[in-house]
Amino acid sequence: FSSKLIAHFLSGCESSSIRNELIYLVLPFIHYKDSRKLLAAANSKSNLYSLFLSSEEGKISIAGLEMRLSYFKALTQTSLVVCAKEFQIEIGTNISISNPLDYSREMDLYIREYFKASYYLGKTLSKSEYLDTCIKLGLKNIWIA
Repeated sequence: FSSKLIAHFLSGCESSSIRNELIYLVLPFIHYKDSRKLLAAANSKSNLYSLFLSSEEGKISIAGLEMRLSYFKALTQTSLVVCAKEFQIEIGTNISISNPLDYSREMDLYIREYFKASYYLGKTLSKSEYLDTCIKLGLKNIWIA
């Protein structure tokens, strides 16, 4: 399931490519109900500010993000290996998916919410520079987390 979340995240990225480090944000955002709900309600015009920084609800949803990063690090690494084999992703300086997935094809509405949130997280994070994303989210170092 987590590898599918990563695949949907990559499918949402502009040009289906993003810096490797940002993969580590997928599971902490999507498995946390508050941030998942905000992302599932996002649209193509959404950005980090409109989703997470402009409202109290958004700020609360990113509280404790570094702690969640360290909690999900091992699962993210395992899921990335599975995702690479199942969904033909290419890993270099950036990470990309060859055949993007469409979350709207998922028939189970509960699961679709997860896939949609993951897709829009990819779309949102790919609009910002890596360093800018880390600063706005209050992350000191995504690799160490």
